[in-house]
Amino acid sequence: MNKILVETVFRIVALMPLRMRVFCGRSLGWVAGRVLMIGRRRIVRHLNLAYPDLSLAETKRLINVIYRHVGLLSIELLSLPRLGARQIMDLCRVRGREHFEAAHAKGRGVIILTGHLGNWELGLARAAMLGQPCHVLTREVKDEPGRTAVQCLRDTQKNVVPLPKQGVMRRIFEVLHNGGVLGVVLDQNRIAKEGVFVDFFGHPACTTVAVAVLAERLGAAVVPLRFFRTEDHTHHVAEFLPEIPWEAPFPDRQNNIRHNTQRYTAFVERAIRQHPEQWIWMHRRWRTRPRATVSSQTAVVSISS
Repeated sequence: MNKILVETVFRIVALMPLRMRVFCGRSLGWVAGRVLMIGRRRIVRHLNLAYPDLSLAETKRLINVIYRHVGLLSIELLSLPRLGARQIMDLCRVRGREHFEAAHAKGRGVIILTGHLGNWELGLARAAMLGQPCHVLTREVKDEPGRTAVQCLRDTQKNVVPLPKQGVMRRIFEVLHNGGVLGVVLDQNRIAKEGVFVDFFGHPACTTVAVAVLAERLGAAVVPLRFFRTEDHTHHVAEFLPEIPWEAPFPDRQNNIRHNTQRYTAFVERAIRQHPEQWIWMHRRWRTRPRATVSSQTAVVSISS
C-alpha cells in the first residue's frame, strides 16, 4: 500500500505545470518551516556554527529561504522521474563543460566532486547527458516507501548508474581504470574510522578519504561540479570548475591524503557559501567529534585496501 501511495504522489506531481510545482514547493517549505518547524533547532545550531557573526534577523531570513529551498527541492524530486531528456536539458544549463572534457580526455577516469547543493539529482542527471554515464555510490534505504522513492528516481536517470554497497570498491576501480566517471558527494558526516578530520566552516568535520585515495592510486582527475537554483526558482545550473590536481607536499601518504581531502572540502564550502540557502543544513555534518586516540591512518587503510 505504501509503495502504491508513493508512486501515485510521483505521478500527480509530475502532471503539474512548472509554475504550479514552484507554488507548491514554496508552500510546502513555508509549512515545514513556519508551522511544523521540522529540524529547525538543528538548522539554527549549524548556522550558528558556520556563520557565528550573523545577526538574529539575518539568521531568521536565511532559515526562511532554506525551508523554501527544501520545499522546492522536494517537489522537483517528485517530478523528476517523469521528465524527458529535453525537459531536463531545458531546466538545467551546463557551464564549464570544457573542464570536464579536458579531464576526461586524459583517459585516467574522472571523479566528479560535488555536494548536496541545489538540486543535485537533477544536476547529476544533466551532467550525465554529456555522453559519459556517471556512476554514483548509493546507501541502502531500509523502509519500503524510501526504497520506492529512490527507485523511481534512479529508473529515469538512465545515464546515472548506482553502485550498490556489495563489491563497490572493485566496481569503482573498474570504472576509473576504464576511463569512466564516478560522482562523489563530499559533504556528509562519516564515523571516525571511515574518514579524516578536516576544516569545514571553521570546525573539524569527519570526511571521507575516498576521493583522495582514488586520485592518488589511479591518477583519476578530480573535477568539481556545483549545482544551484536560479533566482526565478524554476531553472538550475550545473557548473564544472577546473580540475583540482593532486598535491603531495608531505613526505608521508597519510598527511597527503588529509591535505588533498582538505582541498576538496574547501571547494564544497566555497560552493555552499555562494548559495547558503541551497544546502542541507539539517544534516548532522559535525556529528562525529575528533578524539586524540583516533588515527586517520585507519581510515586510509580501510578505504584503499
